[in-house]
Amino acid sequence: MLLALGAIAGPTASAKGNSPTDIALLPVKPIQLDPILASQPKADSAKLQGKNHKAKEGSKPRGNTNNPLEAEGKPAFKAGEKLRFKLTYLGARGAEADFTVEDTLIDGKAAYHLKGDGHSRGLIGRIYPIHDVYHSYTMADTHLPVRAVRDVHEQDYKDYKVDLFDRVSRPDSTVLTRENGEVIVLPKGLHDMLSMTYFLRTRLSQIELQKGQRITMPVFFNGDYYDMHIRYMGIERIKTKFGYIDCYHFIPVVQKGDLFEDNDSLSFWISADDNHIPVRIRFRLFLGSMYTDLVSYKNLLYPLKTHKKRK
Repeated sequence: MLLALGAIAGPTASAKGNSPTDIALLPVKPIQLDPILASQPKADSAKLQGKNHKAKEGSKPRGNTNNPLEAEGKPAFKAGEKLRFKLTYLGARGAEADFTVEDTLIDGKAAYHLKGDGHSRGLIGRIYPIHDVYHSYTMADTHLPVRAVRDVHEQDYKDYKVDLFDRVSRPDSTVLTRENGEVIVLPKGLHDMLSMTYFLRTRLSQIELQKGQRITMPVFFNGDYYDMHIRYMGIERIKTKFGYIDCYHFIPVVQKGDLFEDNDSLSFWISADDNHIPVRIRFRLFLGSMYTDLVSYKNLLYPLKTHKKRK
């Protein structure tokens, strides 16, 4: 679900390495959502990549380097969780996506393998076949990524990229090594788009959200760095196939242009129970709205809280 957010909102969320031009925000102090690392995982990028790249000595990390939150988040998911979403546009089914969590080890330490697997369906799938797969390998204690993989097949276009996140070489930064050997120094709390989604789920339990407040997270996605800014709009009760679910409503800062009709055209809803699972994402486009909705789930950490009535 939120991979679609990254694919569409990511390139317009902000200029590379800079904050976006602010839209009208309520006068509430922004939250800088970066984790504190009590123990440093040994993420040896040379071992993972098979190469030994070093960042330029004395170089400073690009982007947001504010102090991290000190509180730890509450677990919101477990290995074996599987979420399935379907995308519809103008009433037609256009795509499906599965998001799964598996246990793994990185340098002998507990970690997660997060996977998002999406493909086009129906008439859209015949006209424009798509099969995109994203992987993120994150440390279980910090939920920060060590390795991110992008495997995209869209008609005749194919793209396979691997990004490595090293937080050992520099204690104040993330040294990112790209598939082509490029090395970039970025903020310590850097995420890929998939790890950001699961990290946000674990941190929502510790934040006293206020309407209009912004959450800012440093993200590297599809070759570009962004400070992802998300506004909290309050709790709404959403109708789903499982019943009504109380959800946190968020609006990412996007740029008005050819795709979006205004700055608030992209919204997503995350369940306000302890699971904090994505429930819906909505794109308001010039030619109608596109929805991505949760249609099935397995192995949630907590029972999903639903209601029989709207209010």
